[in-house]
Amino acid sequence: MFNIDEDGLFNLTVKDKSSEARMTITNDNNRLSQKEIDKMVVDAMIYRNEDMEKKKKADAKSGLETYAYTIRNTTRNADIGFKLMSSKRKAMKVVVLDPLK
Repeated sequence: MFNIDEDGLFNLTVKDKSSEARMTITNDNNRLSQKEIDKMVVDAMIYRNEDMEKKKKADAKSGLETYAYTIRNTTRNADIGFKLMSSKRKAMKVVVLDPLK
């Protein structure tokens, strides 16, 4: 069973089924100061921008890979692939598969 008291402290009470012993766990110490919380918020804002840039790059890479695999699979398709000359098909493989490496 758990509860949060009027000070916002989390209290957890557990009971051992084998011995019927009860134990209460409270989080009433090691609280963050307002200065520490403010620093964490600032750090989160800084890292948020970095994360957004990394996400943009990952999305762009994923889009390129999807496009390349679509072209590769299209050239392998029996209905479409045979219409391409062998030399063009080989050239497309090089162009398409290089970005995937």
